Amino acid sequence: MSTVTGAASRTGSRAVVATSFGGPEVLQVKEVPEPHADQSQLRVRAAAAGLNPMDWLVVTDEVLGSAFGVHPLTGFGYDFSGVVDEVGEGVNGFAVV
Repeated sequence: MSTVTGAASRTGSRAVVATSFGGPEVLQVKEVPEPHADQSQLRVRAAAAGLNPMDWLVVTDEVLGSAFGVHPLTGFGYDFSGVVDEVGEGVNGFAVV
């Protein structure tokens, strides 16, 4: 499962991760290594991200979470808005602005 992270900095990015299964107390903002776009990928500098109801459901229920491949230290934020800031080789139709 990939992780969408916050604004990139020189040292990395921030990501909301679940440290275990449970309620909101298991969610933490962590510094993670700065991601880079691989071949045929884009990197987006996120301006806003949120947790949707499915994110919340799988982090509160270990059986359901496991069925979706969610495990502790999984990142969230698949609902996001931002600007493309890195384009991998082989990507057409997108540019860094």
